[in-house]
Amino acid sequence: MKSAFYEEKFSQYLCFTVTIGSNDLIAEQEYTEQQHQNYELVKILHDGGMGFRKIAQYFNE
Repeated sequence: MKSAFYEEKFSQYLCFTVTIGSNDLIAEQEYTEQQHQNYELVKILHDGGMGFRKIAQYFNE
């Protein structure tokens, strides 16, 4: 079989490289008590209807 892309003296094959990234090697860190309290406060304010911009203003006062 002969064509513009294939001749009997050459083999055709596909070659590619796959790279996989993962952060599984990073140990999980515990949050500090202050970070946990801030998270809980943000969650309560947001669930109460306050937007994130207003929450940021509240924290920056």
